[in-house]
Amino acid sequence: MKIDMAELGMALTVHHPEVDFYLDKETGEIILETQDVDLDEELDKEELSQHPDRYLHIEPIDSRTGYRIMEDFVFNLPDGPAKELLERALSWKKPFSNFKSALHEFPELRKDWDEHYEKRVQKNAREWLIFHEIEVENVTGKE
Repeated sequence: MKIDMAELGMALTVHHPEVDFYLDKETGEIILETQDVDLDEELDKEELSQHPDRYLHIEPIDSRTGYRIMEDFVFNLPDGPAKELLERALSWKKPFSNFKSALHEFPELRKDWDEHYEKRVQKNAREWLIFHEIEVENVTGKE
């Protein structure tokens, strides 16, 4: 089975009350399911209810994991103004939005952050597959 790891990673990071993702265990396809929006690629709710063993719900990573991803990034930065500001941002209320805002102050770190985040999300995607005992013969997308 082929699984697009970039799509799986994205599905693991979407936190929206009206959006769910499922893995089709027969095809490896990542399928969107929404509450009130009708999309062509959307998983048919009837199909989901008729074949519950075929479709595995993709639960997004929890906020603690997302926080640790940011924390690890900051921990590995060299001492200086960027590290200090990002550490403070993580200690304030709403650390996720404050972290993003603080990161805008240091555009030279954006590429490093994006690479760090992508690697960690892909690691979480591989762990998710292992946890659900899903064997993947070929993996597409970023690893």
